[in-house]
Amino acid sequence: MKLAFIIPTNKSKEEESLREKLFFHMEYFLKDKEKLDWKLFFIEQLTKKPLNWGKCFNIGAKFVTTDEEFYNYLVFQDIRLHPVFDNNIYNPIDKPMHLGYSYIGEEEYSEDLSSEDFINDQPLYQTFAGGSIMIPSNLFKLMNGFSNKYWGYGFHDDDFFERIKIFNLPTDVKYTKDTELNYIKLNGQTSYAQFTENEVIDGLFEDDFTINVKFKVDRIPSFDVSKDNNRCEYQLICKPGFHSGISITNNSTLKLNVFDSKDELESTEIRIQPKIWYDVNWSYDRDNLLSSFYVNGRLIRSIKMKNPIKNYDKCPLYVGVGNPKGKQWRSYYEGNISTISIYKKYMDALEIDQLFNYGVESFTKTRGILPITYIPFKSGYKNMSFDMSKNLNHLQLIQCDILTGVLKKATIKSTPYRKHGIFRYNGNIMSDYIGKKSYTNNKNNYKILTETVNGGEPVVKSDGLNNLRFRLFKRFQTVGNISLDKAEILSVQL
Repeated sequence: MKLAFIIPTNKSKEEESLREKLFFHMEYFLKDKEKLDWKLFFIEQLTKKPLNWGKCFNIGAKFVTTDEEFYNYLVFQDIRLHPVFDNNIYNPIDKPMHLGYSYIGEEEYSEDLSSEDFINDQPLYQTFAGGSIMIPSNLFKLMNGFSNKYWGYGFHDDDFFERIKIFNLPTDVKYTKDTELNYIKLNGQTSYAQFTENEVIDGLFEDDFTINVKFKVDRIPSFDVSKDNNRCEYQLICKPGFHSGISITNNSTLKLNVFDSKDELESTEIRIQPKIWYDVNWSYDRDNLLSSFYVNGRLIRSIKMKNPIKNYDKCPLYVGVGNPKGKQWRSYYEGNISTISIYKKYMDALEIDQLFNYGVESFTKTRGILPITYIPFKSGYKNMSFDMSKNLNHLQLIQCDILTGVLKKATIKSTPYRKHGIFRYNGNIMSDYIGKKSYTNNKNNYKILTETVNGGEPVVKSDGLNNLRFRLFKRFQTVGNISLDKAEILSVQL
């Protein structure tokens, strides 16, 4: 079995150090694999542009599948990933296999850890195919390799998984059942909800917090702000005055507005559609002045604020309205609002993804993170919906009806086949894999991915191995000042 590790890299002192670290780690890690003929191929991009991961992967694959030197298995890997337990992840396979299942940062890593400590881990998200993925060479050629269009980090690995599906290569099929939920129906004119006032709700913005809400709007607000500022947007959840919270605008966007202690506004938004259920999170880190905005478990943007959030003192926390007592910016919400949960902590991207995929109750059991407020609209009395966290942060309903419906229909979803590879990561995994992969940070790459998803096979066949263009500048078998027979560097101009 001949196995080529293909690793994109830039030309820099830092990258040279990472190459050395990875080589010596892999040499030790694979020392007992006598039947495995392996080699590392570092594809060094000389072009002064953001790293083009897909193109570098394709270049590496092209060099290691020639008649003179044919490797029948390929691993496409991040230079910062070091496998730490021998789970036989590099055994022969007959289909694409994602290896990057569990990650641990350098600071958390300890020699005392075992593979059993990672048994309950989940992928960063359901269709995640990044970090490290292995594939037989013949299948890689069949699917025309990676796209050459993605500059900078983000979405090249999602595109690769789309290619796997487009060419009907094997994937792991997940089945889900109908998911029912209770929700409140708001009429956009007089109905809203308000949390009972207490120390927890009053002081919510004074420390770390995460707010999670499920919602579906009936229609997008139709009034322009110049015509009617009371009806130009729907407030989903907010503290009034300077409305800090989440709203739906007449531009068909879901928007996070955050006012700081100097009444300066920070905001971010993303387009949404009516009559579709969404799951939104606002997570705030007070020490680092960071407001992170997630939709359906995916990061939209993290806002680095200059000052803490405005002191709202004892302002109520409203649901489905901006300020029902005001003359302006009342912003009544029209549509459905379901489960509301609030946590007294800043959640990282992995926690947000798991909260989205597992739901509040399963997330609490698996991660042990308890909400300070949990309103599933399952229990109450008269116009009060009870807080099931037992913290008595009940929700008072004003002219709202509680109904029951289906949040998600039964689905069949394809995900990558996986081996439970466990990797130590030289860096911040959440920042690099999730923080940089967002619509806001790389709109062009997101657009390319959309074209692949919508265009299917014709798009994939026009972009990949068959239209690969590059110039080989130098090829040498040294890492740093050390000459090696198990590693090679290909310096290329793209």
